[in-house]
Amino acid sequence: REREREREARTGFRRDGLCLLRSTGEPAFTMDEHSLLAMLLRHLRNSDDSDEDTNDGSDEEPMAAVGAAAATASGQAEALKASDFATSINIQTGNVPLPRLARCSNCNIQAALHKRRINRNRRGQFTAGERAGLMKRYLPSTTSTTVEVFDSHVFCGTFSADGNMFMSACQDCVIRLYDTSGRSFKLKRSIQARDVGWAVVDTAYSPDKRFVAYSSWSHYIHLVTLDGDRHEALDLRPDSYHLCPFSIAFSHTGEEIIAGTNLDSVFIYDVFDDRRTMQIQAHADDVNAVAFADESRNIFFSGSDDSLCKVWDRRALRETNPQPVGTLLGHAHGITFIDSKGDGRHLITQSKDHSIKLWDIRKMAPATTQPPHQPHIDYRFAHGRNLARTRAVPGDCSIMTYRGHWVMQTLIRARFSPLESTGQKYIYSGSANGSVFIYDALTGEIVRVLEGHDQTVRDVAWHPSKPYLISSSWDGSVTKWNYERENLVGGRTCGTMAHGSESSMDEEDDDGHYDDGEYDDVVMDEAEA
Repeated sequence: REREREREARTGFRRDGLCLLRSTGEPAFTMDEHSLLAMLLRHLRNSDDSDEDTNDGSDEEPMAAVGAAAATASGQAEALKASDFATSINIQTGNVPLPRLARCSNCNIQAALHKRRINRNRRGQFTAGERAGLMKRYLPSTTSTTVEVFDSHVFCGTFSADGNMFMSACQDCVIRLYDTSGRSFKLKRSIQARDVGWAVVDTAYSPDKRFVAYSSWSHYIHLVTLDGDRHEALDLRPDSYHLCPFSIAFSHTGEEIIAGTNLDSVFIYDVFDDRRTMQIQAHADDVNAVAFADESRNIFFSGSDDSLCKVWDRRALRETNPQPVGTLLGHAHGITFIDSKGDGRHLITQSKDHSIKLWDIRKMAPATTQPPHQPHIDYRFAHGRNLARTRAVPGDCSIMTYRGHWVMQTLIRARFSPLESTGQKYIYSGSANGSVFIYDALTGEIVRVLEGHDQTVRDVAWHPSKPYLISSSWDGSVTKWNYERENLVGGRTCGTMAHGSESSMDEEDDDGHYDDGEYDDVVMDEAEA
């Protein structure tokens, strides 16, 4: 009854059986259906009539939660416009009013190519921002081709930094390396994984392109040379035999590997000295995700099932009494993946509360912040949870939240789109409903949903310079999502921009613009260059 009175004071409504009445006793709904739906969603978001985050077994689509969180996302998007993150994205995509810099986010791509051809910008080539501003429009579309199909779950799929190699890890205990330097995937080598328990759960490339590392339910991280000469086991020497490094990553120099484990700990292994150099008790639950903040090895992040992401500075870190420099509070449930923007300040975290959050570590909560109290839910077996009932966490210090996808059954990944081809303007994620979601990083809007898998998409990888991405799914398939011009203008196909605008490629001109037939080849050549 107290909750009913509090809700009536807050919302101006009270319940009478199944009816919702205004405080005056008049019916609450004297409006059209669209307004009625909007009010229901607002009321559902404000309601706290359940003390438990229950699993009702329904199969609701995640879009219901998008409407429920729309107001919060809108407020964050407005605040984000004035942030350093928005400024960096605008610079990276050429969308800044600088002298002699083409406003590539709004210009006609034919005109931009022509200006470069006649050297009107006096440089003879595009800047990185101009190139990203042009390429960011060519999002992977719903046109897909199957790269490979296996008889078991595919857990990992990532590109090398230069995009010339793709690594896929399947539950059949084989790691496959594909040559992607051309326009097709060619199997280059298969690696039989060793000491595998359940599956290969994570993989990583060394920055010098000499090694790949993989982890499983084992106290070893395995290191393999690309030429196949060496296959070594790096012993983490845990206190318990039952160990799984859920997440591994190389430092920028390739000298160290960091690992987050089920022992609530973070391990650091020195590859050159062949020894474990650090083990810290980092969290109150499994550490599912780790990442270095930038090219230095000083700052790193860890994300855990205790729902906290912690920021660590090794220059002030003692193994006997580890204390983070700050905590990122805002998720209601465990964190499954971390991706750093690479600037030492911003990162995103994927969570079992079905959200991605963007953070600025200059806005951290205190290091002593405790995990929020939330009912425990085994996300491996939860199906169709009502996302609108996920409670907001008091003291949330994230700067943006992205909702629409599902995170269930496994540690699903989410990443920033590539710097070179998109200026990191997008954030993309796998989903438990078999789709790939692409979000606008600045607005939080879903700009594309790629549907086609029958089971969970666990990993996603966007090519560093070409307009396609790869999804790795538990249905056993590795799928390539290509850019495709979709609309017809005057009988000729025309590219669809990220926000629905279209390039006017059907217009004729006498300035030497590329005609429609060679247009796609020019775009691909620019990407490869």
